[in-house]
Amino acid sequence: MLALSLPDDLDIRLENLSRVTGVSKALLAEQAIVAHIEDLEDAHLAAQRMAALDRGESETISLEVLMKRHGLAD
Repeated sequence: MLALSLPDDLDIRLENLSRVTGVSKALLAEQAIVAHIEDLEDAHLAAQRMAALDRGESETISLEVLMKRHGLAD
């Protein structure tokens, strides 16, 4: 369980969005957090991969090879 205190301007925006969409503030906040966490996780993973490439610890492969490896080639 997480309890948040939002700045007044953000709380007003959330309240307005809730009212016009008919979606609860809690659900809207959850959706926003999920989307942002996914972005942060992607950015962290990309940074890790770039660091591994810089250290020579990871292979670089072409898109064609990647697609074949995962059964996505034409």
